[in-house]
Amino acid sequence: MKEIKKIEKLRNNLHSSKKLHGKMKIGQITLLGRNFNHNFGATLQAYALHRVLASEGYQVELIDYVPTSPTFSHHLRRFYRLINIEDPIYVLRRFPTWLLKKLGKRKSKPTPEFHERIKKFEEFKRRYIKFTSNTFHEINELKILNSKYDAYVVGSDVVWSPRYNDENRLKTYLLTFVDNGLKISYAASVGDRNIPKWACKIFRKYLKDFDAVSVRERASAEVIKKCTQIEPKVVLDPTALLDKDEWVKIAKPPEKYPEKPYILVYDLKRSAEILSQIKRIAEKMGLEIVTYSHSENNISFYSYGPQEFIWLYKNADFVVTSSFHGTVFAVLFNKPFYAIDPEPYAPSARITDFLNHLNLEERFVKDPTNLAVLSFEIEWERSNKKLKSKRNQSLKFLRESLRGV
Repeated sequence: MKEIKKIEKLRNNLHSSKKLHGKMKIGQITLLGRNFNHNFGATLQAYALHRVLASEGYQVELIDYVPTSPTFSHHLRRFYRLINIEDPIYVLRRFPTWLLKKLGKRKSKPTPEFHERIKKFEEFKRRYIKFTSNTFHEINELKILNSKYDAYVVGSDVVWSPRYNDENRLKTYLLTFVDNGLKISYAASVGDRNIPKWACKIFRKYLKDFDAVSVRERASAEVIKKCTQIEPKVVLDPTALLDKDEWVKIAKPPEKYPEKPYILVYDLKRSAEILSQIKRIAEKMGLEIVTYSHSENNISFYSYGPQEFIWLYKNADFVVTSSFHGTVFAVLFNKPFYAIDPEPYAPSARITDFLNHLNLEERFVKDPTNLAVLSFEIEWERSNKKLKSKRNQSLKFLRESLRGV
């Protein structure tokens, strides 16, 4: 007990000294690299946390971690698990395609739109995010960063998902390469409502070394507590830490944009069934459709960058999305919306937990074919008040964690 108190005293002295003699250095790690993961949600959540930390006076770098592909055995284990607990028909149908791709027999040729998209994402990252000078691929390579920072912050996004990470990747996002410095998770997500045994062992072994643990949704908090007996704090995704005025500052109109009122459809997997229903509604209401997917007679924003994405949300008249971050931005901009259930392609808990907390659960739609009309009526005053309160609580957690409280 005396040793523990001695360590705590040394840690407090260290951080007091840092405040007096220079900015505290923070290493941020998430599902994003300089040339890795050109995804709207992944990029904007990393930017938001980066901005918040910098605005608090910290010297922050995003660790340019580009993980190697999960092991073949991990993929087989994942497919077996999905067959048993989720959608066996969908999984089995995808398996041959996935196997051919892994064996190098099926490679899609990048389109001009793809190249344009990558260019815009990398320009955004260069301008708004400070990365480490080195790129890291393996957990052993990251050990040279041990003691470089005063604090290491992992999150947000599904950094702790056993669905997407094998053992080595999960250990990396549990900061096992760090021996010196505060270990903090901010809005980390497990993704699913349960943790397989192999992952639970890793959580039990390494999560106890964290100085502060927070997750993005109640579902993640519940499974972490069940597995480790540690009770994480539930905080907002970083994108919700910035209000709409902050987001508008970086918004940029795209070269091609709709000239009349439009419905923004942001979906990655269920586009066909969503669009078939939305088209009928849009025609009746005289609305244009802007969609992520390539679709005839609609504007596609697939080739747009993060700044154009924000502009589209700012100016949309209605939003239909199966994306968690797509839902967050609809709420931030107070746009009438429907959040479509992404299962079985992605976990739905992150969307439902967010909406339930804001009393917006009625905007969640299990089956998009049931949509007949668009309801524009949302009681934003109550939801905005709840969001502001949760934002203050989340920022308080982050500040206190970095002070070692």
